[in-house]
Amino acid sequence: QQQQQQQTQPRPLMAVGVAKPGVGIGSVQDRLRIRINNNNNHQNSNGTNGSSTPETSPALSSTGSDKLLTAANSFVASAAMQQLQIQQQPQFHKQRYIVKQQQQQQLQQQQLGEANGQHVIPPRIFQFNPKLDPMTSLSQYCVVRRYAPPAYSAIRSKFTRLYQCRVNVNGTIFSTYPNEYLHEHVAQISCAQKAIEQLKLQEARRPLPLFSEGDADLIDKLYNELKQHPHGIFAKNIPEIFEEAYKQSLPEHWWTLVQTSPKFTTESATNNAVIVFANEEADKEKAGATGAIIQMDGIALPWKQKYWQLYVTYCASTIDVWARLFGKEYGERFDGVMSEIEAHMSTQKTRPLSLACKNIYLVCINECWHRVRVEELDKPNATARCFFIDFGDSDWVAVSELYICEAQFLRLPAQAVPLSLFGLEDFAGNPNARRHLDAMLSSKSVVGEILTKESDFYNTESSACGKIQVVLYDTSTEEDVNLNSLLLSKICDDTPQPEIKHKGATNVLVSHICDEGDLYLQILNTDFKYVQKLIRQLIESKFKRDQHKITATDLKRSNLFLICEDSADGEAQWYRGALADMPNYRVEDEEFDIFYVDYGITRRTHISNIFRLESLSTALSKFPRQAIRARLHNIPPISKSIVGRMRALLPANCAAFVKMNKPGKLPYVTVYRRHESSDMLCNINEDIRMEAELESSTASNGEDDDALPINGKHLGLAKNGSGGSLNSPTTQQTFVEMTRGLTLTTSVPNSPQKVAELPKLQNYTAIPRDPNDFLEVRVTMSANPSNFTIQPYKDYPRLRDLMKELQEYCENNDEFIPADMVEIGQAYAAKNPDGFYHRVVVVNTYNGDMIHVCFCDFGDIAILRSDQLKILPAKYRQLPKMSIQAKLHGITATHGDWSLEDCLRFRQLTVGQKFVASIKRITYDKLGAPDTPILDLELIDVTTDEDVYIHEILLQEQRAVTNDKAASN
Repeated sequence: QQQQQQQTQPRPLMAVGVAKPGVGIGSVQDRLRIRINNNNNHQNSNGTNGSSTPETSPALSSTGSDKLLTAANSFVASAAMQQLQIQQQPQFHKQRYIVKQQQQQQLQQQQLGEANGQHVIPPRIFQFNPKLDPMTSLSQYCVVRRYAPPAYSAIRSKFTRLYQCRVNVNGTIFSTYPNEYLHEHVAQISCAQKAIEQLKLQEARRPLPLFSEGDADLIDKLYNELKQHPHGIFAKNIPEIFEEAYKQSLPEHWWTLVQTSPKFTTESATNNAVIVFANEEADKEKAGATGAIIQMDGIALPWKQKYWQLYVTYCASTIDVWARLFGKEYGERFDGVMSEIEAHMSTQKTRPLSLACKNIYLVCINECWHRVRVEELDKPNATARCFFIDFGDSDWVAVSELYICEAQFLRLPAQAVPLSLFGLEDFAGNPNARRHLDAMLSSKSVVGEILTKESDFYNTESSACGKIQVVLYDTSTEEDVNLNSLLLSKICDDTPQPEIKHKGATNVLVSHICDEGDLYLQILNTDFKYVQKLIRQLIESKFKRDQHKITATDLKRSNLFLICEDSADGEAQWYRGALADMPNYRVEDEEFDIFYVDYGITRRTHISNIFRLESLSTALSKFPRQAIRARLHNIPPISKSIVGRMRALLPANCAAFVKMNKPGKLPYVTVYRRHESSDMLCNINEDIRMEAELESSTASNGEDDDALPINGKHLGLAKNGSGGSLNSPTTQQTFVEMTRGLTLTTSVPNSPQKVAELPKLQNYTAIPRDPNDFLEVRVTMSANPSNFTIQPYKDYPRLRDLMKELQEYCENNDEFIPADMVEIGQAYAAKNPDGFYHRVVVVNTYNGDMIHVCFCDFGDIAILRSDQLKILPAKYRQLPKMSIQAKLHGITATHGDWSLEDCLRFRQLTVGQKFVASIKRITYDKLGAPDTPILDLELIDVTTDEDVYIHEILLQEQRAVTNDKAASN
């Protein structure tokens, strides 16, 4: 009984070529015969040229900022435009005649292609020809998009005698309001221009699909593309080349794949540019694992028993429930290990030198120790997201509170067992489920009926892998209570209908405007995303359609159905729907009017595309309809003209703000929307009302509102409205991934955690001591002739290989070093401004988290934070520091100190170049470490016919004097 009480007290949750020596006498060049490799300066023009995409001008609108123009200003502006148009009329009409012939030929070709059974596909993005006049260009757009020709209507004011114009393009009306013009054709040109600018924005919203075939396929495609460019491609041009080749856009992490894959090599160019090459001699062997491996056994579950006694420790969703088992091998053993941890940590606590993901640590919360696994590191905030392996929940913990978990405490398997509630899988993302789960299950002792087989649980190819489906029972009463059924009822009864706020503004999407002028709105919240997610999961399950088809009689029995709609591109879209006019259907009918309950659209649908929703998903069939019907408040009576303006001002799936004016079954609202070009907030109701009032005071000039062509099929369903193209909310980690390593025997990587395990880097010692010997070097960094850094060139291949392996290691090992664990003189890995990882040595620390480091292979220095450092494994410490401090022998600055011009000139002569160094003397740094050598040397350029001494150039340019002359002065 005492053990039972302990179990029921849960842990409280917290809210180049190498030179070869030659034979002979004479110059240094004759003795060394250094081969020069100029490949680094050779570039392929094909790999560096990129096409530029023309920019589209910002759209002009008939509302918003146009209203700020006064009548006088608009009159003057339009008069100037009219004079220009009158002068260009002959050319204008000739041009329209020629283009009209081209359009007719193009239309005939399309019709001929369709007659021959060919499917003519319009271009993905229509490019308006800037050389054409606006009206001709707009007509060409309608031909390509297979729309009816644009319909213009002009209005002449009774008072100003000036013209306004409107144009109808596929049911959307564009207007010149409030601008007015002297001539009718000028008003038509201006109206066509405004329509084109709005249509450009709509065309620009058709992005290329994102590449989604997996990282391996992406690497292969990039590698094949780079093989066609043996001289490489600039990294900045790769996305554009990829889009042109595959008609898909690169994912955000493509550059990380290029940096870490052995199939690519990179090279720095001028102006910080990076060139990428295909590495045809790629080493396909993966770097060996470093560090010790700690084996952690998986928990042995009692599969022979049908019913398990469980203590629920955490509930995240209906498919993400965690519990511990009762019994001698579980609860009692767990209590014993926890007692050992308490006793051990009371006398000795050791913090790790660095933190790495997937490692097990100990943390103390509310005076209780817990075993945790680091899942994610937040380096700027010095926190880690930890998974409590004995409870199942996750929480953010300060890295200073994590301690080493000794091996003896890892012999006990993780005790948290993952459960999924049978029959409630569809409610996993329900926004109201969590509250009921916490109230009914958390910290409760229950009995679970196990429905998952052991073979399915451990089969990685099974859908039940890592999940134990269970029906939970409450046995504390006289009659056992099925908690799964009780939860289902409570969740369904607790889901409210969507509604517009009575006070304040509501964020919505305008999904559809029907011919009667009614708006259909979707509230921007988690409910609609939940519906989209359920539909996507249902389609991905590839259910058997034949088992869920309906008959005409079934239509009367069910309220909601699953509707399949075939789009023009061949990709099916899926929606929830209901019968629109139930009393008027007949049993022998095959097509029915279906109302899409989440969008407000009614479409004629064949019965073969209608499926029973209740048998497919209980959650979807019971979740409230998401489309809210409303009307605009205080606008003129609805007409085709008004509906056309509403659709132009509120296009399909546009975001808006809604305020309630008159609640009721059909609420009246005011809609506000931000202007796309000026970001001003526009009152849509007021815009429609003011324009209608202005039109009523003008002569119609033969205009008839009812004659305006309105496309009744303007339904406004975006491609990503539902079905397979839905975007579900991003989850931090899948359920199966979270359970991995808890119920199976796993290997936990153990990074070096104690300073004694990490030897410090040694200085470069293979320096010639004989003045007649030479050293081939490369200058990597220069402050002035008395202070620069060199690298021994013979060891450059070793450094290059180390750097390549270091990139892959650092990209795949995310660990965090607390600031107080950084040791002066110790080596780490860190990124340089070039974006690559280098070896660094800590010189000093300042003000807590300011760390002075030296890039020990190149000579640069920098100030970093501890979260920018990574532990450098022992295999990367065998190569000594490759940067050596040096100064030119026998000279000093002419005026005592090197000027800025002197420093820049010396840098121009030396940095990045290869030389033969004649070492004259070796001294040691008095201010730094006593064993840091400084080489007093001469730099000799042997790439020309005659040897060139760098110090002699400085003497000839009078930038330096010899030491003897300086001493005599």
